[in-house]
Amino acid sequence: MKVEAVLFDLFDTLLLIKGGDAFYIPSLERLHGSLVKNGVNVTFEEFKRVYFEVRDSIYAETSKSLEEPHFKVRVWKTLKKLGYNYELSDSIVSEATEAFCEEFAHYIIPDEKAIYALEKLYGKYKLGIVSNFALPGFARKMLEKFQLKTTSMPS
Repeated sequence: MKVEAVLFDLFDTLLLIKGGDAFYIPSLERLHGSLVKNGVNVTFEEFKRVYFEVRDSIYAETSKSLEEPHFKVRVWKTLKKLGYNYELSDSIVSEATEAFCEEFAHYIIPDEKAIYALEKLYGKYKLGIVSNFALPGFARKMLEKFQLKTTSMPS
């Protein structure tokens, strides 16, 4: 069998997350700050508790299909569970998601060994990136930031 293409997972393969889960609380704090700035009146501790309940529920629902919905769904469902009646498309949901991403970006670094492997494989094989990451727009930004731009990537 001739190998024609090589696929790489995006996070924890091409791009590493410094400190493991160390990004999570600061990123959630930034998300919460965005919500508070836009009129959501809930403590961080209450927000965090409900957020993790919602996240875990989504993971349980999608464990069979392995198709995780966009991260904005977590934010939207958390707001609903906290008693706020926003739509998934409302700017407050998008802004909070963006705030999470802005903080998370500080924890992302390229894996130099993986980059070296890409350089060696480039031109010899078709190269692709796969990911189940729930923030595709953020993933694209990280690909551009670290000069791993692709020619085609779904939204």
